[in-house]
Amino acid sequence: MPASDESGETGETSDGAPAPKRRRRGGRGGRGAREQRTGDAEVAPAPDAQEKKAAPVAEPARATAKPAAPATRESKARGRDRRRPQAIVRQDEGSGLATPMTAPPPQRLGVVADQPKRKLILVTDDGQELRVALVEDGRLAEIYIERPDKKSYLGDIYQGKVESVLGGIDAAFVDFGLEKNGFLYVDEVTTPEGEKRARRIGDALKTKQQVLVQVTKDPMGHKGARLSTKISLAGRYLVYVPGGSGAGVSRRLGQAERERLRDISRELKPKNAGLIVRTIAEGHGLEDLKRDLRYLSRLWSRLKKKAETVRAPGLVHKEVDISIEVARDLFNDTCESLIVDDPKRHKAIVSFLDKEAPELLPKVHQHTGDEPLFEAYGIEDQIAKALERRVPLPSGGNLVIDHAEALTVIDVNTGRFTRGKGLEDTITKTNLEAAREVVRQLRLRDIGGIIIIDFIDMAHAKNREMVLATLEAELETDRTKTYVVELSPLGLVEMTRQNTTDGARGILTRTCPACLGKARVTSDETMALNVERRVRTLVRRSQAQAWLIEVSGGVAERLSGDRLKKLEKQIGRRVFFEGGAGLPVETFRVLSEGTSAHVQEQRIPVKEGQEVELELEFSLTYSPRDAVGYIDGYMVIVEGGRQALGTRCKVRITDTARTGAYATVIT
Repeated sequence: MPASDESGETGETSDGAPAPKRRRRGGRGGRGAREQRTGDAEVAPAPDAQEKKAAPVAEPARATAKPAAPATRESKARGRDRRRPQAIVRQDEGSGLATPMTAPPPQRLGVVADQPKRKLILVTDDGQELRVALVEDGRLAEIYIERPDKKSYLGDIYQGKVESVLGGIDAAFVDFGLEKNGFLYVDEVTTPEGEKRARRIGDALKTKQQVLVQVTKDPMGHKGARLSTKISLAGRYLVYVPGGSGAGVSRRLGQAERERLRDISRELKPKNAGLIVRTIAEGHGLEDLKRDLRYLSRLWSRLKKKAETVRAPGLVHKEVDISIEVARDLFNDTCESLIVDDPKRHKAIVSFLDKEAPELLPKVHQHTGDEPLFEAYGIEDQIAKALERRVPLPSGGNLVIDHAEALTVIDVNTGRFTRGKGLEDTITKTNLEAAREVVRQLRLRDIGGIIIIDFIDMAHAKNREMVLATLEAELETDRTKTYVVELSPLGLVEMTRQNTTDGARGILTRTCPACLGKARVTSDETMALNVERRVRTLVRRSQAQAWLIEVSGGVAERLSGDRLKKLEKQIGRRVFFEGGAGLPVETFRVLSEGTSAHVQEQRIPVKEGQEVELELEFSLTYSPRDAVGYIDGYMVIVEGGRQALGTRCKVRITDTARTGAYATVIT
C-alpha cells in the first residue's frame, strides 16, 4: 500500500473568517477485509518506504495592499476553493509506515464524547438465527445478525477465476462461487513482485486466470461482492498481511501507547509479511503479540497449501461467525460481561478466549433464566425501534431517517422542544442532541454509503462549530471509518461511512409489495378513477355483459351507490365490485365475467333474513355509527355496529345488493 500524504488543508468558515489548518488523519488507502468489518483504525503496513513530499504551504498574506489587478482564471478558481467547505477526515487506516510521525490534531473546541460506564455483550442463538448485541449503559449500541439465508462473506478467501477484464473501468469480474461475479478493481490487485499495484488491469489479470481473492464487501442489492487480492488475516491483537513488510500501530491509541507498541512490534519480525497492531492490544505485552503472530502465521501456511489444491471457484478459508468475531474484536477489560444463552455457543466462545484472552474467562456467563436473554435486557423492543423512521431526542426534538438508492438523509427537527432561552439556543441544543443520536443510529442501524444530515440552521458560527465538534467527537466512538465535510452553505453536513454488509434494515426488512419501495401508495380516489377507466377498456375489448372485479375495500366503498349506477349507464353493462380491507389499494383483479345472472350469483353469497357471524373490521367514513365486515370478500354493512368494532358478532341480513349487504346485530 502506498504511503499517504498528510499535508494540511486551509480554508474559510461560512462566515468568512479564516478557518484553522486541518490535517488529514490518514490516507484514503484500503485495508484488509476483516479490518473493514471490525472498523479498527489501524495503520496498514506498506512495503514501499518512500515518503511523499508534503504539499507546499500557502504563503502568508502580504501586509501591504497592492492595486487591484484583473482577475485571472486561476485567482477565480482559488476564490471558489476558499468558499468550499473543508473536510473532516476520520479515516485512520491506510497510512504508510514511512509517513513522518506527527501528533494527532487537537480536538475541535476540546469536545470529548462521553464513554459508556457499563458495557455488555449478549449472544443469543435459537438455531435459526444468531444475534449478538453490544449494550452500552442499558441502550442497544450495535446489533449483528446472521441467518442461514443471509450469510456474510466478508473476510472469506476464495480461489476465483477471472471471467472478464474491462480496461475501460480498470476492473475485472471474478467468478468465486456465488450467483453474481465479484468486482475486482485495479487498486486491489497486487503484482507478483509484492504489494505494488498494477498500473492497468490488463497488465495484471487475464481472462480465465486463477486468482486468490478475499471479500471486502458483501453483495448488496443488484451489485456483486467487492474483492481484493490483498489478503489479510485478523487476530485478536494483530492483523497479518502476507506479502507486506514492517509494522503499523493503530492511530486510535495515545501517542505514548503507540510508541510502546511500536517498539514491541519491532521485535516480532515476521517473514515476508506485514503487521498491524490493533487497538485492542492496548496494555498488552510482547508475549501476547507473539502468541497471536504464531497463530496467524500458521493459519496462513495452511491457507497457502489449501489454495494450491482448491479448484476455482472454491472456498479456501471461511471467516469465524459473528459471536467469535465480536468476542475477538470487542470483548475486553471495559466490558462488564459477555452473556450467552446457547450451551454450544458458550462452549465455543470459552474455548476461543481460553487460548486468546484467558484473563477474560471469569466475565463469560451462560444465561439460565426462564425469560429469553434479549427480552430480559429489553433488546427486542430496541431492535424494533431501530427500524422506525422517526427517532425521538431527549428534549422533545426528533430525527427523521429516509433511505434512498444512493444515500441516506437524516433530518433534524425541534419538535416539541421550546424550553431554550431563545430561538438560537433552542436550535443549538436540539442540534447537539441530534449530533450524538445520529452517530448512535449510524452504529445501531449500520448505515453506510453517502449520508446527508440536515441540521437546523444556526445563526452564529461558534454554534455551528460546536455542533461539528460534537459530531466529530462522537464519531471517534464509531469503529467504522468515516469521511465528513463541514456544514455547507445550505446547512447540510455531508459524510460517507464505510459500507461492507447489510445492516439490520437490510436483514430484517424487505421491499413493501404494495408500494414497491416508493414509500407512497395511490390514494383511494385516484385508484377509483383508474378502475373506472379500466372498466371502460374492458367494455371495448370484451362482449361480456357483466364483470366481477376485486378491488380494495376503500376503493369499493367509493365505487358504490350513485357513482356505480352512473358508470353502468355510461357503458351499458353490469359491474360488481368485491372489496377486501386487507388488499393493497392498487389491486384490480377480474374474478369473473359473463352474463349478469352468472356473475351476480357468484357475487352475492348471502340472502335476506340469513343469520351469519363475521368480524367487524372498520367503520364507514360517511356513517361513523355503522361498521363493516366481509363474507368471502363480500361487504356487509352492519347498522349501529361501531360498538362491536374489532370483534366477531352474529348479524341478520336485512337487504342485499350488488355492491354489498346491510345487516343488524342480533342481541
